[in-house]
Amino acid sequence: MTKKAKPLRSDGKKTYQQLLDTAGNLFALHGLASTQSKLIASEANVDVALINYHFGSRQGLYQQALITAHASIIHLEDLESLIKRESNPQQQLKSILHIIVSAALTDDSWHFKLLAREFLAPSENLQILMTKEIQPKIQIMKHIVSQISGIKPDDPALIPMLISVMSPCFVMLVAGNKVPGPLSEMRQQSVEQLTAHLYRFALGGLLAVRNAT
Repeated sequence: MTKKAKPLRSDGKKTYQQLLDTAGNLFALHGLASTQSKLIASEANVDVALINYHFGSRQGLYQQALITAHASIIHLEDLESLIKRESNPQQQLKSILHIIVSAALTDDSWHFKLLAREFLAPSENLQILMTKEIQPKIQIMKHIVSQISGIKPDDPALIPMLISVMSPCFVMLVAGNKVPGPLSEMRQQSVEQLTAHLYRFALGGLLAVRNAT
């Protein structure tokens, strides 16, 4: 069981971030099992005991790295703010796709590499990420998809539609910019072009479902 991290002192914020970024890079390259606390501390140039102080354990550090990585795509608070700011569900969908596409095309940090490693070879830590970061965002997206498609939020048919809308974004994020072929060619488009494309296809499918019911 992961120990509970101690409260963060204000004078430790720099060390906290240094450990998080260093560990995130190492976890993304080598995975949790092959990244020991001594290596993280050495690379971050801090005392190894500070890992337990700030994160409770090496596993706690890994879990926080996963949460930070997913939040780098879109923060839950930003997503909630967007929903309050824009009342039209179709515009909400387009704005969210724009944010995700922007992140996928411009960010080459450890965040997406770590998420890709975890999703492709899931560990017990994925459930922590799912509970703390992903599920609240899924609920918001389900509500948007429900409003556009006319399918009730508790209808099992809504999940396949949500997956259909978000899968292209997931592929872009996980694949990164190193995969040759069609994905690489697609990434040559601008954020606006890709957003418009994904939005047209997603909206077309959701409206088709609405008109068929």
